[in-house]
Amino acid sequence: MIKLLALIIFAAIALFSFRPASYPRQAVPAVIEIVAEPPTAPAPTPVEIPEEPEPPSEEIETLFIEALIDDMCTRRQVSQLFMLSLGFTAPSDELRAFVGETGAGGYILFGNNITDLEGTRALTAALREFSDVSPFIGIDEEGGTVSRLSALPGYAITPAAGVIGAGGDAEVAYLAGRAIGEALLSVGVNVNFAPVADVLTNPRNTVIGNRAFGSDPAVVANMVSAFQAGLHSQGIVSAPKHFPGHGAERMPIRISAPPSLTATRKALPPLSTSRLSAR
Repeated sequence: MIKLLALIIFAAIALFSFRPASYPRQAVPAVIEIVAEPPTAPAPTPVEIPEEPEPPSEEIETLFIEALIDDMCTRRQVSQLFMLSLGFTAPSDELRAFVGETGAGGYILFGNNITDLEGTRALTAALREFSDVSPFIGIDEEGGTVSRLSALPGYAITPAAGVIGAGGDAEVAYLAGRAIGEALLSVGVNVNFAPVADVLTNPRNTVIGNRAFGSDPAVVANMVSAFQAGLHSQGIVSAPKHFPGHGAERMPIRISAPPSLTATRKALPPLSTSRLSAR
């Protein structure tokens, strides 16, 4: 009996002491949730719409001018070819009537039109205001002996062209042109009948004298170009003179119609005014 009890206790101990052999544990794979994304549509190819090229500014100006001229009657178109002198020094109803009647393309100022700075500004502003088309407003401002602005109090006249040319420095000619351009701009003038481009080929010339830059064509050309550049830097139109040239003259030229031209004019039939007023 005792032996049987011992055998049962030994079997129980052996049973509870038994452990199965350990094996390496395998990692449990993680569950990865895959979310299916909708297919991406290909980006649309941009459609390039060609832009119409803008016409050059010169072409726009030409079209504007042509349209402006086409809108004028023939009389007005012809009037635009003239630049007239004035007998006025200030704005007035008479000036308005004069500008309205003539419709000229431009007006030229002389010494008798110049009063003072404010008065000259008022005159040029009135010419623009009274004109259908902004006019050229011109003047002879060469410097030296030919200076219409000399009537302005305190105006400093630039040296004569002959003095500048004798110095041989084109930079001085440029500075003279620029100084004159600044003065013209300040009074509302936009055209200068200068510089003198004549070559002084006759030493006894009393018409041009020191109004010319010299007797060497190359020097004169260089000085004229520099003077013009100075005017242009201030937005002033330069009109060199004289054509066909006064450099070889000895005495002032008196312009008169030759007999042959006078006879030709008499032989021509009168021009009908109705043709001038036609569109």
